[in-house]
Amino acid sequence: MMLHSNKNSIGLSIDILEDETRLINYVCLKINGKNLTITQKKKNLTAIHELVNLFDTDTFVYLTINGKGIINKKINKNQIQLDTSQDKLINLVLANANSADFYAQKYLTTNDFFVTIARKSLVDNLLSELESIACNPIKLILGPFDIKYVLKLIDTQKTAYKHLSVRNR
Repeated sequence: MMLHSNKNSIGLSIDILEDETRLINYVCLKINGKNLTITQKKKNLTAIHELVNLFDTDTFVYLTINGKGIINKKINKNQIQLDTSQDKLINLVLANANSADFYAQKYLTTNDFFVTIARKSLVDNLLSELESIACNPIKLILGPFDIKYVLKLIDTQKTAYKHLSVRNR
C-alpha cells in the first residue's frame, strides 16, 4: 500500500469463507508529514453494506480478496518469465481452463513464482458491490500476498510482532 501525504488510505481485506460468507476487515491510515495514524479499523464484518460512508473521493483503497474461489500455485521460476501471458499463467494453474473466465496475478519470490487466479465473475461481482457504496479500489491483490505491499510501509529493517518477525530489505 502506498500512502500519500495528507490523504486517507484504506487497506480492505475480503476473505470468502467455505460457506461463501465473507469476513471483511479494514484499516484506515492517514499520513501527515512523518506521522502515520490509524484513524479507524474494524474486523469481522460480514457484509459490504457495513462499509457505507467509509469512502470518499480522496480515499485510496487497496483491496485484497482471498479465500474460497481464489487458487494459488507455486511455480518454479524456470517455468515462466516476468512477461508470461495471462493465458499461460492461468493454464499453469488450471490446465485447459478458459482464460477468458479468470484473472491472474503473479508474485516473485527468491526461487519461485506464486500464481493466483480467480474467476472474473467472483471479482467483478465484489467490485460492483463495492462501487455501489462509492468504493473504487486503486489496487487489487488476489490471494495472501499483500504483505509484499505492507513491507514498503515499514521504515526499519526488522519489525517483530508477538507471532511474526518481518524483515524489510
